Amino acid sequence: LAVRLHGSGTRLFNAPKVSLQSELAEGVREARVGKTGYITGALTNDACVMRLERTIGQASFVQADLTLMYPIEARNGSVRLLGLDESLLSNHIGVSTLGLFRSEDGACTLVLPRQNRKAQRSAGKLVPSGSGSLDWNDVDRLDRKDLLSLVIRGAEREMTEELGLAKIPGFPHSGVRFRTKPIGCVRWLNVGGKPEFLCLSTVELSSLGQLSPQKSEIAQGPSDLWQRSIRIRSLKELGEISEERDLSENEMSLPLAAGLDRLSSILGGRLGNRARSEIERFLGETLDLADG
Repeated sequence: LAVRLHGSGTRLFNAPKVSLQSELAEGVREARVGKTGYITGALTNDACVMRLERTIGQASFVQADLTLMYPIEARNGSVRLLGLDESLLSNHIGVSTLGLFRSEDGACTLVLPRQNRKAQRSAGKLVPSGSGSLDWNDVDRLDRKDLLSLVIRGAEREMTEELGLAKIPGFPHSGVRFRTKPIGCVRWLNVGGKPEFLCLSTVELSSLGQLSPQKSEIAQGPSDLWQRSIRIRSLKELGEISEERDLSENEMSLPLAAGLDRLSSILGGRLGNRARSEIERFLGETLDLADG
């Protein structure tokens, strides 16, 4: 089964992760999280869609059907995905954020990196500006112990690491506004229904040339190879990115497709005026985007 190996492959890295152990629903005021690990996720969420086959001579047979672990329940002719409070899988929390970068010349750009082709998940596909999973260190270093603050911290950490923001001299500093807002949550079915939080971030930089992608996560090469930059001139354009002709479904990772679809639903008013107003207010505090 897949595990993460570093260096020559002789050292095993099993990072402590954060598991979501309760369902999220309107009116719920408390979320329960717990500690899990990278290997636990590999042996449960990743493994529950696998069948291990063995070949002897000309014959092949299923030696272990791990799909029996998949958290579904069949009853009265229908099938449902078990709630996070019922599932026995790791369900470590995934986080991703769409990063809108404002340069000194006033340009606003959405940066979508391309995942390294050796990556375990979404290899070679366009991904959100930052994506990964919550580390238990995110919990330890959090002053305010609430789920959304935890998600924001993890999403900003991932984007800082993957786009090399920490390498920029003086970043972060008082002249840089780096803000993040959660916009939704989905469950990723091809990894056992693990939760994935979707966010939107705004960052001010001198220029996009300051970004330097992390080699282990992001494809390398000239800027037009390791990422797709989309110039944004209005809220209308931002809401229509998911309909961009150059962004095919096959080219996008699930978190990216889900994040763009959520953003489109909010700005298109399909989730109500309150959700749209909140996003408009959030973007208005850092970006100068016209409504038209």
